[in-house]
Amino acid sequence: MQERVQAAVGAGDFEAARRCWEEYAEEVRLAIEGRTATPEMLDEMRELVEWSRIAVLSFRAHAADRLNQDHAARAYR
Repeated sequence: MQERVQAAVGAGDFEAARRCWEEYAEEVRLAIEGRTATPEMLDEMRELVEWSRIAVLSFRAHAADRLNQDHAARAYR
């Protein structure tokens, strides 16, 4: 499931990423409730959360740059 989250986030398909995250979170929740969650599983989730956060911030920054460039280009037309 982690690979699906990364693929969706990496592709900028944030709706698919949201669905994958919901599935993954449910898997982890069930593991916690069933007392089968391991420290490694929780570390993997934490790392994926951090990776996703950085990736989304990067997409946001690139989108803002493009908007600013478009705005500046229109000012000089």
